[in-house]
Amino acid sequence: MCCSVPTDSVGRVQCSRPCASTTTTRGLAFEGPALELDGDPSNLLRELRWAATEATPWLYRRALDVTTALTRPLIMRAI
Repeated sequence: MCCSVPTDSVGRVQCSRPCASTTTTRGLAFEGPALELDGDPSNLLRELRWAATEATPWLYRRALDVTTALTRPLIMRAI
């Protein structure tokens, strides 16, 4: 197992392989992570565009849902 938290994707995959093999020996059979990265690192602009157009509005809506759910009981008690 790894002694420290890796900061790169390859390091995280290398640390996860022993865990995957342990779970396989305990009866959870699945394919372990590949050591080769399958993502295209040149898609940073596309990822940032996705985060701005999809992820940020979704997070905002979820924050409103949580805020409403948490404050409604407080308002009902005050009334």
